[in-house]
Amino acid sequence: MNKYEIKYLLETMTSSVDRLTDALGKSSHHISELWTEIGEKQSAISNQRYEIRRLKEKLYECMKKDHNNKLEEADFEKRFKEFVGESVDN
Repeated sequence: MNKYEIKYLLETMTSSVDRLTDALGKSSHHISELWTEIGEKQSAISNQRYEIRRLKEKLYECMKKDHNNKLEEADFEKRFKEFVGESVDN
């Protein structure tokens, strides 16, 4: 190999290294953006889990109140029927 061929190969390799370095930089930047996006989505998921938990607790409270209201209504109806003199099924 003469010096011109060696120089050409060196320039070719330098160009390849530059392209690979640029591609690596772009990939690193893209990966960094993806990690940021993942963090934001994890935060949103955490907030949604908290909201779901809060709504489930609220639903449980409403169901409990509804059940208690039905019990009170049934008890009232039973007492009323006893007062009026109708037969009551326990």
